[in-house]
Amino acid sequence: MMNLKPLPRRVWGAMRRRKITVAIAAWGLLVAILAFTAPSVTVAEQSPLARALPVVNEASTLAVSALSNDGEAFTVGALVFDGDCSITLVRSGHRYTRSITAHVDSAEVAPTAHRLAKTLKKKYPLVKGGTDKRPRYSAIVDEYVALELSTDDNTVTWKSETGCRPDSDTTAVLQPPFNHPAEAATAMDLLGVISPSWTIGEVSCLGDGGTVARTAWATGRLPDDADADIAAVVERLPGDAIVRVAKEKHVSYLWQGRSLTVSLTGRVVTASATQACPSA
Repeated sequence: MMNLKPLPRRVWGAMRRRKITVAIAAWGLLVAILAFTAPSVTVAEQSPLARALPVVNEASTLAVSALSNDGEAFTVGALVFDGDCSITLVRSGHRYTRSITAHVDSAEVAPTAHRLAKTLKKKYPLVKGGTDKRPRYSAIVDEYVALELSTDDNTVTWKSETGCRPDSDTTAVLQPPFNHPAEAATAMDLLGVISPSWTIGEVSCLGDGGTVARTAWATGRLPDDADADIAAVVERLPGDAIVRVAKEKHVSYLWQGRSLTVSLTGRVVTASATQACPSA
């Protein structure tokens, strides 16, 4: 009978390590193959961008209608490309967002946020976070759209994001034709800004009337020899304007049914005029 000697302990250890290495490599290969061949790696990918956009639009509609009813000064953001993102380790994507921003006195930031959140909670399961002075609300809703209500020194912002979608799933960000509002154009003239760029954001109001809330922005740079402030605009505010924010580099006010905002970041000026929804 052949006398078999047991393998040395170091040989068994080497064999075990080799098996583990082979198993890990095989698992990694399987994951990579599935990532490229499976029809869906995550549940969110089953929801195309075309189904997410109506959810984003409805969230924006509810916000502008609530802010219009409360008589707030606000701006409507355009639907914008918000950068690249990763769906999985091997799949890239991108996201789109729209922001609705209320411009309020610092003492009114928290009350405005809570009041808006109370209205939006009728539709969305918002979860409260942040602090008492700087509250934050968020939720993930239908079609994996991410909603967030955030606050800053003089702003309350409602942001609707499509979530990360595959690179192959895109949408054109269109700019409808519009007239440049006189108030925003005048502000740029007063500050010496030449040939500002213009953009627009709009969303439907509640109801079947076909009305929209619309903001037109002018953006440009102060002349090199101009003071870095917006005093020229503040000094010429209409006497019957209802001022919501009055700071050295940010003024927001209501006048003749419109929200007007002028702000300065560095030497870049942004002036906007918003037509709100009809009050309910």
